[in-house]
Amino acid sequence: MTTLETGHYGLKFDHYAQDVVGEPITEPGVKWVGALNSLVRFPSVYQLVYFDDPDYKAERNEVSLGPVHSRTHDGLEIYVKISFQWYLQPENLKGIYAVLGGAEDLLAGDVYENKPSFTGSLIRIARGSLTAVCSEYTAAQFFANQTLVEDKMFQALGKAFHMPEKNFIINIAGLQVRNVDLPDPYEDAISDTQEAEQDSRTATAERRTKEVQLSTKQVTSREKQTQLMVETKGKAIAMLAENTAVVAQYLNFQLKQADSYAKLLQVLLDHNIISEEAYETMFALMRQRALKAHDIDTLTLTM
Repeated sequence: MTTLETGHYGLKFDHYAQDVVGEPITEPGVKWVGALNSLVRFPSVYQLVYFDDPDYKAERNEVSLGPVHSRTHDGLEIYVKISFQWYLQPENLKGIYAVLGGAEDLLAGDVYENKPSFTGSLIRIARGSLTAVCSEYTAAQFFANQTLVEDKMFQALGKAFHMPEKNFIINIAGLQVRNVDLPDPYEDAISDTQEAEQDSRTATAERRTKEVQLSTKQVTSREKQTQLMVETKGKAIAMLAENTAVVAQYLNFQLKQADSYAKLLQVLLDHNIISEEAYETMFALMRQRALKAHDIDTLTLTM
């Protein structure tokens, strides 16, 4: 009789066959495995690995180690702090056992003589995969596009733990690049470069803002000019129409007045007044009318 704790999977280990047998046990509780037999245990919940601060005290379901140490593609020494999460599925446990053995050292700290550490082997595979990815990118690429590096690490780690031909599959749920540490002189140079690039972007943005402002003023000026031209043209048309009406009215008045004077002259002539006297009488009446209608503020008479 043996007990499978919550958060664990189990495989029955046959003492005589010296191998695991039967289907994976996924439900916790007391299990009958037979005399001299035992259970090989694996975690059934998510596990976390930190390549970060070696002094961090890992909690349950965690493993903490120092950062990944590698060299960039351009030869600079680099320390990368990374974390990732992994989990197992029951159908892959026999394949995992064949490669790594049981996970007793991970779950309970139990270490058996002549048996490689499950945790140690898993960490070596992960560290090797991540170290290889670090060597594929230059230091500048780590700063310029850390997301790209993170995606590449996630893919490489998943591939390292995915060997379906051996039924060896450890699922990688996620990976995060937490920090990248390069030599101080290079980081200072990168910082200066980024500051200069930021200044350049700021200056470019300010120039574009001024260009937009000038363009807006130019558009406003053109619109105002167009509006003034429309208003001026409208005033000119209105003035022309008004002058045309005034001239027409004046001409009509003058024609009627001339017609009236012509009728007056004819009346005078019909009364047997001598022609010269008739004209003199008419001109006198015209002067009288002009003086009567004269505006004292003007210097000319309107006949």
